[in-house]
Amino acid sequence: MCKAAKSEESPKSQQRSVTPRASVLRAPSLKECKVMLSVHELERRVNKLVTATVLVLSVPALLALGSGAAQAAYSVTWTEQANAGALPGTAQLVTGTGEIDAIEGHLSNTNDKDMYAICLVGNKTFSATTVNAATASDTQLFLFNAWGRGMYANDDSAYTVQSTLPAGHRLTPQTQGKYYLAISSFNNDPVSAGGRIFPNDRYFSRVVGPTGPGGGGRVSSWTNEGGSAGAYSILLTGARVCSTSSA
Repeated sequence: MCKAAKSEESPKSQQRSVTPRASVLRAPSLKECKVMLSVHELERRVNKLVTATVLVLSVPALLALGSGAAQAAYSVTWTEQANAGALPGTAQLVTGTGEIDAIEGHLSNTNDKDMYAICLVGNKTFSATTVNAATASDTQLFLFNAWGRGMYANDDSAYTVQSTLPAGHRLTPQTQGKYYLAISSFNNDPVSAGGRIFPNDRYFSRVVGPTGPGGGGRVSSWTNEGGSAGAYSILLTGARVCSTSSA
């Protein structure tokens, strides 16, 4: 790199009568060579550092992007197919892969009721609510276990006529597995052979357990005393699509 340049005489100067003028390139000194080498090494290291920094900054972004894509690919917003059934034997099974974000459907008349088979993650993380702009009717929500026995229910929530089954409540299921989520309009209630499964009282905003006269039995029919109809959207947490073995 640091070599002495060859000194030569300009060809044109040989053709003139004037005294030739030599064009000489001075060889860099040892000190200058060291400076040049140091600058070159510094540039190399800076480029290496910049490349490494770009990689470090890019990897988390790529991982976050991949995580977001995976999350989007493995969550479900279920739309009611035809008309969901009203009992465990005819409940509509939510299919797909991953967690269930929402269930959207329609109460076609005042006595319509829709039941869906879902699986809970457990640890009291489950919640369901119709408190949103997409729900037009005066709803009620009910959760039943895999045998069709009532777990908890709610009519009115958050000063609205929509409903919420909260997470972390004393009645929220702790155990994971298959459950049935049902929606109806007020005052269309589930019953067993013994009568209403949940209490029929005027405290509409309460979250209630299966303390009605038929609370110990399996849901077998409904009172068919509903008062409204319309579209609904049930937003969920702590719920997933059931595997083939648990469906």
